[in-house]
Amino acid sequence: MVYTEEEARRIIVQAGHRLVKKGLTARTWGNISARISDTHFAITPSGRAYETLQPEDIVVVKIEDCSWEGDQKPSSEKGIHADVYRTRPGVNFVIHTHQAAASAWSILGKHISAADLMISQDNGAEQIRILGGGIPCAAYGLSGTKKLRENVARMTQEYPESRAVLMRNHGALCMGRDEDEAFEVAHTLEQVCEKLYQDKTGIIFQSEKLSARGSYGRSLRRGNRAAFRLGDRKEVYRLGKRPDGRRAPEFRLHEIIYRHTEKNCVLHVRTPYVMAASMEGKTLKGYLDDAVQIVGLTLCCIPDREFTGRQAKRLEAALLGRSAVLLKDNGAICVGKTPDDARAVAAVLEKGCQAALLAERTEGVKPVSLAHAWLERMIYQRKYSKLK
Repeated sequence: MVYTEEEARRIIVQAGHRLVKKGLTARTWGNISARISDTHFAITPSGRAYETLQPEDIVVVKIEDCSWEGDQKPSSEKGIHADVYRTRPGVNFVIHTHQAAASAWSILGKHISAADLMISQDNGAEQIRILGGGIPCAAYGLSGTKKLRENVARMTQEYPESRAVLMRNHGALCMGRDEDEAFEVAHTLEQVCEKLYQDKTGIIFQSEKLSARGSYGRSLRRGNRAAFRLGDRKEVYRLGKRPDGRRAPEFRLHEIIYRHTEKNCVLHVRTPYVMAASMEGKTLKGYLDDAVQIVGLTLCCIPDREFTGRQAKRLEAALLGRSAVLLKDNGAICVGKTPDDARAVAAVLEKGCQAALLAERTEGVKPVSLAHAWLERMIYQRKYSKLK
């Protein structure tokens, strides 16, 4: 169905909340659009969090030349959406996601054929029906660039029946006749890629290998005080005050971070792929562009020991220019200027570790180049991380 402009604005805002709730993206990544005529479509604005969007924030864009009116700037990947609407008249809703399993699988740069689906999936015939056949993978291109647009357009034209396109080292494009069909495509794509991932890696979360040191909890700094929480324990500490018997020893890690960074939130995470990566005990490279944007060009792993002396220095160095550090056999520490920032780091880190673990088990997979990784991180820090 072709939407009216009023319907499109409302449904895109609604879809943004749905996208975040289903874990198909985080923060401002990804974009959503809806066709409103043969000549125009409506799309999410650039760099805005989905949770704060209002119908009046949605931007109407001309399919022919991607021009728009008004002060609100449309998504930098509007051209990808315009190409879909121009070449596929049956598509009325497009979602660009950063969903975990599909993003991780995209680093292989391989198409998933219909035959692959029939062999690897328990309900391959139904998934082929939903996805429109196999799933092509577009070559890598920097976010928002002409190269990325051309690479995706080439796949949508060469595979005219497919309703999903993997975007290497980036995410996925999901298309449908309406919002519900596009989300069904995204959900099915995630199921397919998760099954392929598990078959390829065989990674199983092994709780018995958890570090005996346990959790470091989380904290939030306000001025010269920090509210610390570990399990049921809640304490407020004055930073820099000499520790006493009541002070949780786990807080030492938090205090080091506050002393040497401008971050205000520290979060210890032990999600499955982060835990699996911490058990590898090595520095991991960046294979997804959103991971290098928000986490850093690489991810260090340091021993999980008492954070004094040399170990404190290791922690400081590992977080230099990064927003997370792996603790051997004990997950990762994520930092941010706000709790939302730290949670976003944790979400993207889990996906980044999922991709890195696949790369470690697959010969010939290359990370995002250092030059591209540096550009991605610089652009994100200077532009998108400051937008609300």
